[in-house]
Amino acid sequence: MKTFWKKILVLVIALAILFTFSGCSLLDNIRGADEDEDEEDEEDEEDEEDEEDEEDEEDEDDENDEEDEEDDEDDEEDDEEDEEEIEETTEPTETTSVGVSLPEQVIFDQENVSVKVTGMEVDEYYGPEIKLTIENKGAKDITVQIGDASINGAMVDFYFSSSVIAGKKANETITSVRNDLENAGIDVIKNIEFKLIIIDSETWDTIITSEPILLTTTGSEGYTQVFDQYDIVALEQDGIRISFGNPLESDAYGVEVPVLVENNSGKAVYISYTETSVNDYMMDFYFYSTVLNGKLAYDRVSFYQTDLEENNIDKISKLDFKIIVYEPNNWDVLAETENITVTFE
Repeated sequence: MKTFWKKILVLVIALAILFTFSGCSLLDNIRGADEDEDEEDEEDEEDEEDEEDEEDEEDEDDENDEEDEEDDEDDEEDDEEDEEEIEETTEPTETTSVGVSLPEQVIFDQENVSVKVTGMEVDEYYGPEIKLTIENKGAKDITVQIGDASINGAMVDFYFSSSVIAGKKANETITSVRNDLENAGIDVIKNIEFKLIIIDSETWDTIITSEPILLTTTGSEGYTQVFDQYDIVALEQDGIRISFGNPLESDAYGVEVPVLVENNSGKAVYISYTETSVNDYMMDFYFYSTVLNGKLAYDRVSFYQTDLEENNIDKISKLDFKIIVYEPNNWDVLAETENITVTFE
């Protein structure tokens, strides 16, 4: 009996051991399967992520390509705009007296001073520029200036002053004002006239003033200057005629009134105004004019916008003034008019 139960006990123990090892192997297999599935899931996720990354990279590449294409298009547009700007800036502009020139010539050689014209250029903004070479052959430093300048018989302002020390030379440029030519209606420069004034740079005493120097351009042969006349005549006596045009708006001032002074009196004159008023309100005229005999001058009477506004003047309809005519060298009064009234439509 005991032997029977021992056999039974041994059999139970053996079965227990068998089931224990079998359970462990089965559990390991299950765990291994789970781990494999997890690894596969991770690999799948990684593959999906890689695919998404590749898609994102492709999208980014596409976007970059599109941006590059847009940039290329913008660059092409910019290049086209630049080309248009270059074409616009390189187009020839209309300038006064294109095609005329001044031949090289010595125009003054006195008092150890020599002045030679070397050419003429037309500046787009300032107008004609006369090129000079000045040689000071003396022992004193000098200053050379310009006076009594005219173009085609119309008075103009020349801006020029050159200091040359003893024994030296200087290349210089006489500059004129384009507005003077436009106001006078000068399209072709035929004649240029002026005086040279030689000054001692130390004492500022005038050493010599030249006779009128007349320069004639080449390329203007056969041209005749015709000047416009103004209809509103304010003065006509003793060879002096002063006429007005209608008021014009001005960016520099406010309003400007064109004035034409013609001098055939036999002497140079300086014109100024006194006792001036606009629309019966007292107001200064910003105007003066020096006109040589046989010449004319197109000038402007200028009024500041602030002065007009202070007097509630929206439109200039009437000017009142007196004219005083001076001798410009000694300022003797040659004539003074009674009150003159000029009206505008």
